Amino acid sequence: TFGATLLFFFFSSSSLTKLRQDEKERVEKDFKKDGQRDWLQVLANGGVPTLIALLLTFGNVPWAGPADSFFQGAFVGYYTCCCGDTWSSEIGVLSPTDPILITTLKRCRRGTNGGVSLWGLLASIVAGTAVGLTYYLAATLSRGPFTAKPAVVWLCCLAGFFGSLLDSLLGATLQFSGVDEETKKISNKPGPGIKKISGLTFLNNDAVNAVSAIVTAALTGLAYMYI
Repeated sequence: TFGATLLFFFFSSSSLTKLRQDEKERVEKDFKKDGQRDWLQVLANGGVPTLIALLLTFGNVPWAGPADSFFQGAFVGYYTCCCGDTWSSEIGVLSPTDPILITTLKRCRRGTNGGVSLWGLLASIVAGTAVGLTYYLAATLSRGPFTAKPAVVWLCCLAGFFGSLLDSLLGATLQFSGVDEETKKISNKPGPGIKKISGLTFLNNDAVNAVSAIVTAALTGLAYMYI
């Protein structure tokens, strides 16, 4: 169940990262081809849910019931947020129209942290639904000790949308966005020739992803206890 969810997130996100790479490279200064990830990105996307999966699988948790449901919901909620954010970013940047900055509701350059588009928002909803469906089917078809409630599908649909919006809000306020005046590409780091668009240098992209995923996981876990 946990492994199927992880694999779906990894392969779907990697595939979308490779979609129309040349166009993305023209927009983003820090774009990495072929979906290359460093250890901080791997930790931000997989550290917390891996610990949760290990706890549920090998921890002999004595409190089956509400707490067990919370951790299952938190696990799937974390990956729902990560998947929703990744799909939203990778598809939204390809939108034919410029996004809207979530804090000002004004048009901004594609690739700007905090920019939202219709394409991106729809992608986050589809991603959340797909993660929930993967988790439910894996739990239902496997012979493991964990079962999944059917309502996890629509819960993940909402979590994907919420997580993407939260990530955009944090990105617009606490993460730096600027434009290289020479190449006209979006940059996530201040420096010579970089004109600020929005945000502070308080958090980088990995930290924004981790914070938004942790919040989404906690809320999803709480909701999963009562559905």
